[in-house]
Amino acid sequence: MKISVLTVCFNSAETIDYALSSFMEQDYPDKELLIIDGDSQDETVSIARRYEADNVRVISEPDEGMYDALNKGLKLFTGDAVGILNSDDRYSDSRVLSKL
Repeated sequence: MKISVLTVCFNSAETIDYALSSFMEQDYPDKELLIIDGDSQDETVSIARRYEADNVRVISEPDEGMYDALNKGLKLFTGDAVGILNSDDRYSDSRVLSKL
């Protein structure tokens, strides 16, 4: 089962690395991360792009707020299940996705 995780953000440079490293530490192999950025004016996008890979996509464009960004992500995910990881949150341990 593939798990898709959505992270929406805007000007989150102070916290985005914390959240994205948490996703990368997950031991579950079949996962993807969609980072939907609302055209940040700080370093958020450059930080997020450091994580780009086959299973991590970064989209940065103007939007109409958090729910618009979430809806964009929901149209793009390819997994069987979807979760949300806020840009200032972190998984409690590296087995959270595996436990699902």
